[in-house]
Amino acid sequence: MTNARRPLGQAFTYLLTLAGTPSIPGAHSYPEQYPLRVDARLPRIAVSARTPLAEGNIAAFTDRWKLIDTDTLPAYLAFLRDHPDQARAVLATPLSQRVTGYRLLARAGQLAAAAFTHWDLELRAAPQPRTPGARPAKPLRAAATAIDLTSAPTRESAGFAPGTGSVVSMCVSATSSWRPCFRGTAMPRERGQRA
Repeated sequence: MTNARRPLGQAFTYLLTLAGTPSIPGAHSYPEQYPLRVDARLPRIAVSARTPLAEGNIAAFTDRWKLIDTDTLPAYLAFLRDHPDQARAVLATPLSQRVTGYRLLARAGQLAAAAFTHWDLELRAAPQPRTPGARPAKPLRAAATAIDLTSAPTRESAGFAPGTGSVVSMCVSATSSWRPCFRGTAMPRERGQRA
């Protein structure tokens, strides 16, 4: 649906993201779990606003799975564990009866109220600018690492003890030909793999 008649498909699925809510007790809608945040910096103040909009689209697999994995599935498992009789009663209710409370017209008042009340505004002092002439601290440097790509590594240079195995990978050399090269993974002989 997101690719159908752009941008109408994307707008439609985003509206579904805003209007949809899970039927599982304790689970949250996408905008409740992942609200859109807007940050701005003014000269003396930093402003952060949480909106009732969603930071994602439920039609996108990764966004949908993130909601299922972090909120909907844990809420469902908790509902089954903590209220097994109520869960059986819900599952025994015909679907046509269960969906009536989740229809758009039935939820219009809740959606309108959320559009006006699910805002959060945070104001904080902006960090002071650095004074002219002040020098920033130098970042710490890591110890130098030398990698020699001019010749193939040997077992000794890779630090493999005699009688141990290793994983052999295929590497491309400077002449663009494939050749075996060693990775630094030593394994016991009985678990060794050969390529």
